[in-house]
Amino acid sequence: MEQVLFGLRFSSLTMLKQNSVGLRMGQVSKVVEVEGLEIYCSICKDAAKDLSLSNTGGSESWFNSHSVGDKSEHIVEPFNVSLSLLGTSHQNLSKMRM
Repeated sequence: MEQVLFGLRFSSLTMLKQNSVGLRMGQVSKVVEVEGLEIYCSICKDAAKDLSLSNTGGSESWFNSHSVGDKSEHIVEPFNVSLSLLGTSHQNLSKMRM
């Protein structure tokens, strides 16, 4: 049985800590930069059988072993995006390594 698989791929993910000037006490600001973000779809065989990546050693090998066509099709061509995240400071979040 064939199914349509939707996915995301990216070439680089960077998390930066922002300057806390202008933030209220207890707030944390972070910037996440994603380069080469791709949104794609593909037709796969036996996709419902096992969507777990743990048994296959990664998404590329899983995709290659289940893909019907030669390539996936981009829904959106690769692009770069920056996300600005603002949240309440939590012990675990503020100790996060950059």
